[in-house]
Amino acid sequence: MNSETIFFFSHRKLSEHMYIFTENFAPGKSRSIAAAVSGDRIVTVDAGCGAVGNLRAYIESTIAADKQRDGSYHTTCICTSGVPENVGGSGCFDAALISAGDIGMTKFMTGEDHRRSVLAKQSLNNPVIAAYCENCKDTLIDNSSVSFSVYNDPDNAFAADESGEIRLNDALIRITAFPGATPGSLAVSVFTDGEQYICTGEGLGIDTTYMMRVGRDMLVSYQEALQGLIDSADEKTRFISAASPIPFDVSVARNVSQAVAEILGGKIQ
Repeated sequence: MNSETIFFFSHRKLSEHMYIFTENFAPGKSRSIAAAVSGDRIVTVDAGCGAVGNLRAYIESTIAADKQRDGSYHTTCICTSGVPENVGGSGCFDAALISAGDIGMTKFMTGEDHRRSVLAKQSLNNPVIAAYCENCKDTLIDNSSVSFSVYNDPDNAFAADESGEIRLNDALIRITAFPGATPGSLAVSVFTDGEQYICTGEGLGIDTTYMMRVGRDMLVSYQEALQGLIDSADEKTRFISAASPIPFDVSVARNVSQAVAEILGGKIQ
């Protein structure tokens, strides 16, 4: 098994300035990374697992080919949480942004051993993938020099402003708190090409929402943040989950909000 026999990445173009890139580990097991592009800048939402190839190289080469553009990009990743599937590939980007609440877990979560264990789980313990990653030294992103910044750190030239916004020529990016997978989880809204995309990380998906370890206080905070996303959306808004390459509409968010209300009301354990 050599490095040419497994290719983990795929992508889809949503609009002129918005793409979804996906790491595919096993049937029904993938991690998706949204990417907004404007001129020579790319802002991704999440950094992938970082154990199966250079996500940045794939993103930049794909966009450059689509735009028929020569020259390099400055690429920043915004990590919706500190879990390894969201921060694992952060070392290949020019800047890595995260919430203040999750920045403390990044050193462990970007570590090589932990990422390999996550890859084993995501690939359903596929021995072929395990052998591939063990034998191909180029598959694992080097995170030894990555330095995370809080997403609205005024000392980082590529971070959001104090209101949580990053303004590009062709896109507006808005970062808000969305406690779900972790207390410091974020949601990232992208406005471009006359459309709105809301990237929800691990906190909201088509068929899963990661709230198994959420206590009541955090569930209340989650519902408030989710309602804020719903209020900011309309019927044309597309939501993007880290757990699926397929966008979904606001009806999923409304259904989850109703389920949370029933949990808080004592109707569901």
